[in-house]
Amino acid sequence: MDMNVISAIGAKLHPAVVHFPIGLLLAAALFDAGCLVFRRFLWLDRTAAALMTLGVIGLGAAYLAGERAAEAAAPVTGIAQGVLADHEDLALLSLIAWGGALTLRLFVSWLGRHDLEVQLGIFRLAALALVFGGVFLLVMTAFHGGQLVYEHGIGVNLS
Repeated sequence: MDMNVISAIGAKLHPAVVHFPIGLLLAAALFDAGCLVFRRFLWLDRTAAALMTLGVIGLGAAYLAGERAAEAAAPVTGIAQGVLADHEDLALLSLIAWGGALTLRLFVSWLGRHDLEVQLGIFRLAALALVFGGVFLLVMTAFHGGQLVYEHGIGVNLS
């Protein structure tokens, strides 16, 4: 398949795909924080892990579609070029942070698979720190993406 066709498909997919992982990962963060308060509800732990898994998969898809969308965008110059570069960098950092959080989160869930109460060990606290860092990175990535669309008109087809 021609790279221009692949880039055009990515440009169409990115806005459609990007919103699902944002919602899934923010919900996962809330469920994960709920595990601190409601330690006896094991379903919170399992739900947080499942939401995070789906969210990270979706984040990877959104990142790949975004890479193709950036290639398909008309030549971006000036301030928009800097915003696009920041958006791409933050998206990669978000993917790395959430991937690390997911790895720790699944490890924590696996360690606690026989416990009737969610334990607060060093791995859970490290995963939670990565989750909250991931939330910050996700919000900043979305902010820059919004700037690209609403302030610089990137990806907006007015014809």
